[in-house]
Amino acid sequence: MAAPYPKPLGLCHLPTELLDAIVTLLDQRSLCALVLTCKATKDSASQALYRKYANRDAPSKRPFHLFLRTLCESPELAAMVRVLDIRGWRSEWETATGIPWAGVTQVRESGRSKSSRTGPKFVSVTRAVTRATKPLKLFEDTAVKVGLVSQPLMSSTPPLLKSVTMGSSLKKDEDFVRLLRHNIEDAQVVLMLALLLGLTALRIDGLPPFPTLDWYHFLKKSGSTPQRLRQLHIHGHQHADGISLWSMNSAFLTLTPGLECLFLSSVSLMANRQVKGLFSEKKFQELFVCEAGVSPHMLGLMTSGQRLTNFRYKPALGDFTKSEGEQYSEDRILDSLKDSLQSLRDLTLYALHPGFSSRRADFASLKTLEMPYQHGFITCTENDPQGFSKAFRRCIPKSLSTLELRYITPSEDVPDAMEALANLKHQGEFPDLKIIRLNFRQYSSSSPFFPPVPFADMVLAAGEKFGAILRDAGLELELAQTD
Repeated sequence: MAAPYPKPLGLCHLPTELLDAIVTLLDQRSLCALVLTCKATKDSASQALYRKYANRDAPSKRPFHLFLRTLCESPELAAMVRVLDIRGWRSEWETATGIPWAGVTQVRESGRSKSSRTGPKFVSVTRAVTRATKPLKLFEDTAVKVGLVSQPLMSSTPPLLKSVTMGSSLKKDEDFVRLLRHNIEDAQVVLMLALLLGLTALRIDGLPPFPTLDWYHFLKKSGSTPQRLRQLHIHGHQHADGISLWSMNSAFLTLTPGLECLFLSSVSLMANRQVKGLFSEKKFQELFVCEAGVSPHMLGLMTSGQRLTNFRYKPALGDFTKSEGEQYSEDRILDSLKDSLQSLRDLTLYALHPGFSSRRADFASLKTLEMPYQHGFITCTENDPQGFSKAFRRCIPKSLSTLELRYITPSEDVPDAMEALANLKHQGEFPDLKIIRLNFRQYSSSSPFFPPVPFADMVLAAGEKFGAILRDAGLELELAQTD
């Protein structure tokens, strides 16, 4: 008799390696179901389910305390979290005064335009704090257990503060407990950081400008520090005049010895006494400082001795004296990258004053360069064919493959500049250059004499005037409008 066909093995009999590969393809609901299926699938599904926690909803949806309660009740799950990606939160002052939550400014992938998400108003400042007592008591006990606060703690709960001192931070135990008992997410995030010791990437978008808890003070005291953190991305708050308002204590970076990628946006980085030796032990690969309150002196300390591969810099706007503005020159910024001349591959640079030296061409491995077109890449004295050729030779290293110029307005000199670049390419000046990306500025005009030019018309004009010239030189032209 023929041997019977063997019965197919079920999901529970698959090797762990196959289960680990399968769970990477499942959505969150499927992972939850797989966790509850059997013991054989629980470990692989749990690792995938808890690897990343992302919360970008308004405060009334998926609040942090639901996730935090899970971490406090199941420390083994906290050890699985590797990525924390969350929105900004209500400050104590916003909750106490009933100011509406402003939301997080995000970039839409489809239109690549910025839009502010609005959230609900928080006006119930007299709500009894005994509501949801059990979770808050659990958080408080956990904070004592990990050493964020000491015993004995206050028996009564003081009211929230309705006045603030800008530029300050909260460092007292009673500050932490007060915020925790009032369900203010500032304290919940600090408690999360103390529990997530395996965290490798932290992204926080939209921090309030009002005083928040000093992360360094509490985490240093508890000894529960994010030692494995490799990537830190913090977007703070920026005033309408371009001044960064959220202040970050740079001493927090001493708690992250393995940090490789640092992204600071709309953040004012406060110096401390140990700032000179703060970055010497770091091994940064990527450093992004965009519209942040980081002085050129601080930037020099951050980049000294580093071998960066990616650097992006755009200073925060504000009222500068002439001498202060000159410190943010292109030459000063590029001087701070002297230790990355051989390693840097991607450079994005926006400076208050253009450079007139050939420092950009000194980067031997640079592949991508992004700069503003006018008052950056091209100066006002270089608006003729000979000047354009001189500017390209000065600014483009031999290794460059992609050149992106931004804030371009319709003008007669852009076709001349592109023709000069094509001629240099024909002469063999830039052998690796392949892509020219031009980003046109979005603007509006109320004057009938200077009406705005539609983007479609600019694309058509660019293709007619210099599209074929670039193609003949072996260059690919890409056009966009996102500014």
